[in-house]
Amino acid sequence: MYRFTGKIYREIATSALTVQKKMRSRVDESSLDGLCENIRQVGMVHPITVRYCGEGKYEIVSGVRRYLAAIRLQMDKIPCIVTDFNRGEAALLSLSENLQRKNLNYFEEAEGMLRVTELLGVTQDQLAQKLGKSQSAVANKMRLLQLSPYLRDTLLSAQLSERHARALLSVDGETLRRKVLRTTVDRGYRVAQMEAYIEKLKAEPKEKPKKGEKKDNFCKGFCRDLRLYLNSINRTVNLMKNSGFETHCETSEEDTKIIYRIEISK
Repeated sequence: MYRFTGKIYREIATSALTVQKKMRSRVDESSLDGLCENIRQVGMVHPITVRYCGEGKYEIVSGVRRYLAAIRLQMDKIPCIVTDFNRGEAALLSLSENLQRKNLNYFEEAEGMLRVTELLGVTQDQLAQKLGKSQSAVANKMRLLQLSPYLRDTLLSAQLSERHARALLSVDGETLRRKVLRTTVDRGYRVAQMEAYIEKLKAEPKEKPKKGEKKDNFCKGFCRDLRLYLNSINRTVNLMKNSGFETHCETSEEDTKIIYRIEISK
């Protein structure tokens, strides 16, 4: 429920307003130009919503684009509606408004959902109820944050859809994900084509190591107990003797070294 404490005009020049962190990472410059022209013609019809943070500072809850437009228009003051929300409530309000207006890209939506769960201490299911969405929709959205910053920037720069991003989650490893995404961008794959390409890669047999190369899984682990290796040598020598090979083994020690001399008759 909205809790308003009043309407004020807050000065921009004195930096009395701050943008909520992680609220928005990208702003469509063309739409901002249109908003600036609209404000120039009819003024700021809808005030932005802020919350008081103390020490004369106000944090923007909603209306970042209007705030950025006001700065571009070199306005001295901007109308604000002040609320007494805490940080979690403010984050939830901002996220809800942006989801309704479709102002955020899918990664910003996911980051906003994560921020609200952290600030309010709610589960994904509880957040879904507050947003009027299904739990699976919230979970699928937040899974997108598993993609690296490089993959996120590339997806957005190439204007690929959220379904492209979800398809990328089915690929294991950053290196292979980058390969899939690079191919998708270069060839202009639609989602179905991208998914078919991923399935093709998964079906391909793994490349065998070339002659002389060691397999990646050649060494599964190691042990620092020297006795284990010495016992293995002794067992091997005894096995050779029992198999009919004339085998002689001598052991000596020098300072920190143990020297094994093994003689085998052909």
